[in-house]
Parts: sequence; structure tokens; C-alpha cells
Amino acid sequence: MSFQYKSDKYLGFQDPGYTWSKGRNSSSQGGGVKRARLDRGLASIDWRIMFPNAIVHHLAASESDHRPILLDTSGGVNAKRRTFKYENMWARDPRCFWVVKEAWSRRLHANPMTNFYRKVKATSRRLKQWNKTQFCHLKNQVQEATLNLKFAECHHPDNVTEIEDAKNKLSEALLREEIHWKQKSRVQWMAEGDKCTKFFMASTIVRRRRNFIQSIKPGPREDWISDQDQIAACFLKKFEEIFKKNSKGCKVGSPSSFPVLAKPALSSQ
Repeated sequence: MSFQYKSDKYLGFQDPGYTWSKGRNSSSQGGGVKRARLDRGLASIDWRIMFPNAIVHHLAASESDHRPILLDTSGGVNAKRRTFKYENMWARDPRCFWVVKEAWSRRLHANPMTNFYRKVKATSRRLKQWNKTQFCHLKNQVQEATLNLKFAECHHPDNVTEIEDAKNKLSEALLREEIHWKQKSRVQWMAEGDKCTKFFMASTIVRRRRNFIQSIKPGPREDWISDQDQIAACFLKKFEEIFKKNSKGCKVGSPSSFPVLAKPALSSQ
């Protein structure tokens, strides 16, 4: 069996970092334990796009020196809350200007800073709503534009204007899809003109899996935690312990207790 390592995507793994072990823990029995990760999960780009949350688990083994491997195609959840991000493809639509202008023109509070904050929130909400109705299904828009072009070429071959209009709409749909996935993938080293939407989609999935915390083990003798709320609480508890340790012995004094760096002097002028 051969693999195309340049095009295949490594799926990563969960649990212990080895799939094979041999030997005994006691050094008196002729040496220590040898461990190695002999097995890895690979997938094509098309499969990775179809199953973006898939991950490989190294299960426990009681008799065999090889750990069983489980491929979980739904092994992960998305973050509960997504931060607002401006989509570069919006700038190609002239309606974006009017959406922002309408949302920003309202006065929402008498205080300037509060008014500014609420304007930003209102504008982001309006852009989200507009994006959901206009750009939510980019792939469907590409397919629809492709069908319209085929229809025009088959049924109205002499109508040059209709065919050109259909071609322009298809090019625009493809370009928006390209810009969308390129921004999500955060790949900066490719030229703006490169057409590689599938690569950008796969890069986005790999980056998300790398940044996503599937599960953690709080301590050597504690069990793995997979629930996202419990993981967040565990991190919060850990940072609270760190800051409590650092804050001991740190007292804030009054200005009179601060050291004098320079004595005040009267000017001769």
C-alpha cells in the first residue's frame, strides 16, 4: 500500500502518544519498556473536508502489545461562541457599504464612548444577518451559477450578452468562495491570483483541529475530561491558583511610601 504524503492529510491522535509497547517496567527483568507510535491516520483532502471533526483514538490494550485504533468521524465539537470577523469577500459587493452606513448612522446612546461601542455591536449584528442571507451557501451559489451558464449555452447559444453575463456571475461566485476560504485558512504565502479553494478548505480544517482542545487530563492520577464546560472550568481553576500564588506578599502602598526619585527645586527664572 502506498500513500501520497504531499496530498494526504495527517489526522492527528488522542490519548497516549504511542500505539506499540514491549518490555517490563522493572529494570531487573532485562530492561525497560519500549514504546513507539507505529500507526498513523491519513486521509485525502476530499475525505478531510467531508469529515472535518474526525480524529484517531489510541485505545487501551490488555493482552496485545499493539493498542487498538479507533477512527471517530464526529470526534469534536465547534466552539460555542464565535467572535465577529469581517469577511474580505464582502468588499466585492457594493451593498456592503449601505449595510454598514445604515447600521452606523443611528445614535444609540448619549455618552460618546457607549454610543461608539453600541454602534460597533449593531453594525456587526447587521453584517452577520446580511452575510447569512447573501453569502451563507457559497458552494450552492457556485453550482447555481454553473447551471445557469450551461443553460444559457445550450438553450440560447446566439445570445452573447446572456452567456457573458452568466460567465461573469460564475467567475464572481468562484472568486468569493476563494477569498472566503483563503481568509479562513490564514495561508499568506500564496499569491492572490492562485485558485486552490480545496487546499484552503483543508488548511482551515487542519488549523481548527490543531487549535481545538479535544480533551485534557488535569493530573497524573485523574481521568481525561472531554466536556467543553469542564475543560474551561479546569483552565480557569488552574489560572486562579497561579495568580493566587503570585499575589502573595504583594502589597500596594500609599503614595507617601513610594521612594523619592528627584527632589523638587525652585526655578531661578
